[in-house]
Amino acid sequence: MDVPGMLRITTDDIPAADRFAHWREERGKAVFGVTIELDPASRNDFRASIAACPVGEASFVDMHVGHLEASYHVARTEADIARIPIDSLCIWRLVDGAGRLQSGHDDDLVLAGSLAIGYTDLPYANIAAPRQGFHCQFVKIPLAAHRHLSGKTDLVARPLGNEPGLNALLNSYFDAFVAQAPHLSGAKADLAIETLVQLALMARGDKRSPEDGRAAISEALLERARDRIKAHLHRADLSPALVAAMLGMSVRRLHQLFEPTGETFSRYVFAERLARARLMLVMQPAESIAHVGYHCGFDSLSTFHRGFRAAYGVSPGEFRHQRQRD
Repeated sequence: MDVPGMLRITTDDIPAADRFAHWREERGKAVFGVTIELDPASRNDFRASIAACPVGEASFVDMHVGHLEASYHVARTEADIARIPIDSLCIWRLVDGAGRLQSGHDDDLVLAGSLAIGYTDLPYANIAAPRQGFHCQFVKIPLAAHRHLSGKTDLVARPLGNEPGLNALLNSYFDAFVAQAPHLSGAKADLAIETLVQLALMARGDKRSPEDGRAAISEALLERARDRIKAHLHRADLSPALVAAMLGMSVRRLHQLFEPTGETFSRYVFAERLARARLMLVMQPAESIAHVGYHCGFDSLSTFHRGFRAAYGVSPGEFRHQRQRD
């Protein structure tokens, strides 16, 4: 995950013979409070990297471990917990790879795309499948920083399914959170973490208050609507009815999702079109102004030019010329 603002750590600048030992001691034991094991015969082939950033009081980590012939074992033992208590809710996604998650009395198969939730200070073990690497992403949210997490120390780590409904909504919101994590701060970060916590607890069977539950579901549905809009921004016919149909909801419900933001559906779409056009004018200098406008879904060049000047104070052509001079 190559995004400005994220701390990056890699084993690439460490001699091959020392990589695994460094990773096990300096990253595993000292930072994450886990015990890592790997067959000695595979250690010279070990390569790994981490990208991390804070999101409000929480932290987001994106981790890659390269192809290995042997199984890669990560355990959070009673001794690890006593040595480095973390006291957080952890939500993580296995992006690529496969393996097993052992916690409590359970031994679950974990496949690419799986999302899991658990309390950090209960023992567990992750065992990656041999003859492949893995890519995982996780968010840790301190219990002390969130009122809804008070007393949630009994959540044994467990993978979730991706069934329609709440689990699917959590899965899609987690993906949106990950994409935005390096750019979130202040009130936006707090709202994103609040929504993620609420959805995760509901997915694990925790009964939320009706008001809290509705707010989290509405925020996740709004994020899903924004995602659909961005994916179809090139369509000039991108209407509330079209997006509502994509989401399986009424047009009235779609408009209700946007009401708390102070921005209507139409204004959001128009602003997104302008922002994408502005980026294209810089990143694709060979494309004509007309191509940029139509590609971003404007139904006429006059609407594109008028809206762009109102938003940025210059025409699309003037903006491109200024950026080329800079």
